[in-house]
Amino acid sequence: MDKHINKIGVQSTEVNSESIFFNPEVDSSDTVAVVSAGIVVVGTILTAFASFVNPGVVLISFGTLAPVLWPDPEEDPKKIWSQFMKHGEDLLNQTISTAVKEIALAHLNGFKDVLTYYERAFNDWKRNPSANTARLVSQRFENAHFNFVSNMPQLQLPTYDTLLLSCYTEAANLHLNLLHQGVQFADQWNADQPHSPMLKSSGTYYDELLVYIEKYINYCTKTYHKGLNHLKESEKITWDAYNTYRREMTLIVLDLVATFPFYDIRRFPRGVELELTREVYTSLDPPGLNAGPIPEIDFSYLEDHLTRPPGLFTWLSDIELYTESVAEGDYLSGIRESKYYTGNQFFTMKNIYGNTNRLSKQLITLLPGEFITHLSINRGFQTIAGINKLYSLIQKIVFTTFKNDNEYQKNFNVNNQNEPQETTNYPNDYGGSNSQKFKHNLSHFPLIIHQVEFAEYFHSIFALGWTHNSVNSQNLISESVSTQIPLVKAYEVTTNSVIRGPGFTGGDLIELRDKCSIKCKASSLKKYAISLFYAANNAIAVSIDVGDSGAGVLLQPTFSRKGNNNFTIQDLNYKDFQYHTLLVDIELPESEEIHIHLKREDDYEEGVILLIDKLEFKPIDENYTNEMNLEKAKKAVNVLFINATNALKMDVTDYHIDQVANLVECISDDLYAKEKIKLLHAIKFAKQLSQARNLLSDPNFNNLNAENSWTANTGVTIIEGDPLYKGRAIQLSAARDENFPTYLYQKIDESLLKPYTRYQLRGFVEGSQDLELDLVRYGATDIVMNVPGDLEILSYSAPINPCEEIETRLDTTCGALDRCKQSNYVNSAADVRPDQVNGDPHAFSFHIDTGTTDNNRNLGIWIIFKIATPDGYATFGNLELIELGPLSGEALAQVQRKEQKWGKNTTQKREEAAKLYAAAKQTINQLFADSQGTKLRFDTEFSNILSADKLVYKIRDVYSEVLSVIPGLNYDLFMELENRIQNAIDLYDARNTVTNGEFRNGLANWMASSNTEVRQIQDTSVLVLSSWNAQVAQSLNVKPDHGYVLRVTAKKEGIGNGYVTILDCANHIDTLTFSSCDSGFTTSSNELAAYVTKTLEIFPDTDQIRIEIGETEGTFYVESVDLIRMED
Repeated sequence: MDKHINKIGVQSTEVNSESIFFNPEVDSSDTVAVVSAGIVVVGTILTAFASFVNPGVVLISFGTLAPVLWPDPEEDPKKIWSQFMKHGEDLLNQTISTAVKEIALAHLNGFKDVLTYYERAFNDWKRNPSANTARLVSQRFENAHFNFVSNMPQLQLPTYDTLLLSCYTEAANLHLNLLHQGVQFADQWNADQPHSPMLKSSGTYYDELLVYIEKYINYCTKTYHKGLNHLKESEKITWDAYNTYRREMTLIVLDLVATFPFYDIRRFPRGVELELTREVYTSLDPPGLNAGPIPEIDFSYLEDHLTRPPGLFTWLSDIELYTESVAEGDYLSGIRESKYYTGNQFFTMKNIYGNTNRLSKQLITLLPGEFITHLSINRGFQTIAGINKLYSLIQKIVFTTFKNDNEYQKNFNVNNQNEPQETTNYPNDYGGSNSQKFKHNLSHFPLIIHQVEFAEYFHSIFALGWTHNSVNSQNLISESVSTQIPLVKAYEVTTNSVIRGPGFTGGDLIELRDKCSIKCKASSLKKYAISLFYAANNAIAVSIDVGDSGAGVLLQPTFSRKGNNNFTIQDLNYKDFQYHTLLVDIELPESEEIHIHLKREDDYEEGVILLIDKLEFKPIDENYTNEMNLEKAKKAVNVLFINATNALKMDVTDYHIDQVANLVECISDDLYAKEKIKLLHAIKFAKQLSQARNLLSDPNFNNLNAENSWTANTGVTIIEGDPLYKGRAIQLSAARDENFPTYLYQKIDESLLKPYTRYQLRGFVEGSQDLELDLVRYGATDIVMNVPGDLEILSYSAPINPCEEIETRLDTTCGALDRCKQSNYVNSAADVRPDQVNGDPHAFSFHIDTGTTDNNRNLGIWIIFKIATPDGYATFGNLELIELGPLSGEALAQVQRKEQKWGKNTTQKREEAAKLYAAAKQTINQLFADSQGTKLRFDTEFSNILSADKLVYKIRDVYSEVLSVIPGLNYDLFMELENRIQNAIDLYDARNTVTNGEFRNGLANWMASSNTEVRQIQDTSVLVLSSWNAQVAQSLNVKPDHGYVLRVTAKKEGIGNGYVTILDCANHIDTLTFSSCDSGFTTSSNELAAYVTKTLEIFPDTDQIRIEIGETEGTFYVESVDLIRMED
């Protein structure tokens, strides 16, 4: 017998009654209506989630919940809500003011009105989709949503928040159900009314749904604990009052809150099987003890002896009841329970309460799958000397059990005779519903024995524990919807690893300190995606073995608070828990028990917390794959933007956007056409934002070497159709030698830059060897990238005949790449540098800073890629230069020092160049007859021009040290002088009446036969005639009565002659003849070997002449043909 003896004062009168304990929800007759309503709502939602397999069907219609929350609309539409408020007042012994109550009731009834109007419009739209019906349902949906957003705060007034919590939770559920439908159908409504402006999309409502899921969960949970703690801290609180609040607010509030996360339709698009593993307790038995606290037994003693501490979920296998006889009758003196963990029924544990040494006993045995759903107790009372009443005399206890949809009765009689079992129909509890989801199972039968005051009588006190019937006894995994299995249903776990849940998880949690094992069973042979729902304050490695398969995962931290003496589980919010999905899908056999073992791989350290709530199993099939493709694409698109705005996140690269675009394009057109179109619009918008912030011109390499584009030489190739790039990429081949590198460069104009700002160059390299990258502003930042070419494209190979078996492939063009089947693999051993994006050696990012900006100086930023080795190569793409933001602190000071040093060196170089510039300029001035440079001096020879040009070339820093084709510091000075040199050459050429007489433009302006050509010989253009019938001619306009000098520089090889003939319309003919034997003539100005110059004076009589060039045989080379008019 329990050593803790309680003396109870009893009253006179003799009563014989029956106490009914169907379930905890009917424990108090005063609260049947509200508790029953809460239980029915929860059961309805659990059933709806489990059967939600068609995305086109509403999860729960408002018409399903309305009869529960507004049961008598004609009599009193506010009745159940008033009872919710009265229930809150009774539980906490407080009062809601009449004004507050009336305002709350008005808002609650307003919710009904807007939901009713919306559902009517929705049903009209479903029957007749059109622009009008779509417009109406959109408007009424938004009105209903706005009504909830505006008026829910009226149910959370600080003074009355705990009293109105039941109303708030039920209303929150209605709001989430509404938003769930908005996510489902908003895009369809919008598509049916394409010309309506300012419509919210499904994505917008999804963002709001997530916000309100988190908000409602956190508020309801915190407010529940606030009320519970208030009762516990009250001076005269009874255990019964405390337990009643805990029980009934769990049934009404916490059970409902535990379903809120599963309104996330994009994470659970096909429904989910949920289980509530929490345990609730009836009020104290005998019921007469409810009137006040039990003398001499404190609150903590009752809590410790009548409720169980957190532990693994258990099932009753049998109950052995013991009675003891006294003169007045028999009382219940002892209980022995046998329990087992889920899936481990052959290993039972026994708990003993009271005195089990008595001879009178009876065993109530439960078969596997049989549960006690309610029981009734017949008892007797005894008057003692007219002043005392004895409560605990037992006549009979009837246990009603449930198995395979049938009910049975098992009787406990004081004469130890069981009544026969009978089969009955399932009882119609709570408004005629026969759903087993509304039931509870007996889980715990604790007992305390006490002595009656002023008498030698003993009497027993107990409070029955119950668990929700949603809990599956086999951990059965559904083949059609997601299955959430709480980890507290494990059969083995490290000691003290089960902790009390925060309230919104539907039960207790496992704090994984070492290992945990659970048994599950799949209903059919199928592959599943397995996830953990967990919370951790540090990165923790966990190994997971599922049957013969195993995987290791690194769970990332989800919250930052450390576990210490001040930390409690109630400090955690909903967002502190996250899902982690195993990378590999696992196939489970049909109807076989599968052992799943979880092991924490690090050494447990106090304060480093890993909490696991549930294991999730999502069945994998074609539908699931399509759904996951859709969800993956949606999530990938959503994370591109900042908090659901139209702003692109700074760390989102252009390459990443392209990869997300591939995900979107892989969405099934047949199943999700509208969703795909919406996501395509979003990803195209993201690409537009990426392009808008990209300061590079032509980042997709559409027009190399065009104005305002990239400059490249012949070793650069544009590639398309590379599996790793959605757009074009660039390929740099090996260099001939270091003096002739393969290059690609671009300058960012100063006008695009901001002062004291950091810019970042990013891109993606498929593979490279000796790829040099230079970012040039205040000197060059030389970077060499050797990126391993270790990216393999899985499931992609070009068939011998790409048009064979085309129907088996997803792409529709013969030989086209199927991006939906490709998968990249990056060698984990690849060298990783700090400037690589997210540790990926193929993604690079480097920054460059600006100091002061000057548009006149136009220093800009030069971006230069080059290969300068014969073994080098590179393939890269998705280049972008973006603004990161203004400089500050050390970065600002550093760029100021760098700019100052660069400025000093630049000034010195400019001073040296100025001296050379002055000398060259003076020499060039002497070439011209006037200061404007419009006419050469008569005595200026071509050698004078060449001498001046040599002085110009003494100027240094004309071209970049990084790449010799890029302008350098003194480029403008050099080009000014070079332009004047060129002007001299042009004036020299202008003396020549023959157009293109030096063949610099090939055969332009000449009439030539097809067997003539212009070759480049020692950087000089030379006309080559190699056949006797080859001919080149040009007709010229001249001024008659003026003299002209014909000057020809040429060379003849082989036998025969070459000739240049000049004739006019008067048949005057003059000819210069060349042969291989020519000697004694002036050599050409460019000193080409064996070339000679011959001249001839002519005085044409007509205004037109013709020059003809030909040969008799051999080869005739002509360097220039000049016809210079004689000066007056």
